[in-house]
Amino acid sequence: MQTSNKELILLVDDDPGNLKRAQTILGEEFRISATTSGKMALSLLSKVTPDLILLDVNMPEMNGFETLKKIRELENGSMIPVVFLTGDNDAETETKCFEAGAMDFVGKPFVSQVLVSRVKRILENRQYQNHLEEMVASQVAEMTRMQDEVHRYAISFHRQVRSKSLFSSIL
Repeated sequence: MQTSNKELILLVDDDPGNLKRAQTILGEEFRISATTSGKMALSLLSKVTPDLILLDVNMPEMNGFETLKKIRELENGSMIPVVFLTGDNDAETETKCFEAGAMDFVGKPFVSQVLVSRVKRILENRQYQNHLEEMVASQVAEMTRMQDEVHRYAISFHRQVRSKSLFSSIL
């Protein structure tokens, strides 16, 4: 559980200027943790689970696609929404981002309102999804409880019928 009501966003970009700009844009509404490589992000994810990851596509050593694949292999990484950050504003990159499992992508340079809107929308959708999952779990638990109760009544009824049948055959 987070220590603040603000959601935690992990920024991963090898360009410190992009990190600073994204922190400036998002820092008033969200808690920010930033790192400059996929490897450092993976290390950080062993200690903390962010509510969302903003991940640069083109980084040295380990690109964003490789990083996302490794994030998804982590125990806490399978459900974290990821938004790719890219200066490659072409259909092929966009398609590749979605095929890799990203929730969205944001072009660089960032347009403040677009970045904030997309982050907020994804986090809202995640809250709705979590709420629905909780509701489903609650309903499943209630149905299971009711099935168990019906089963107990059926066993009790069966025993009563059997004992009455036994009693009737004795008379």
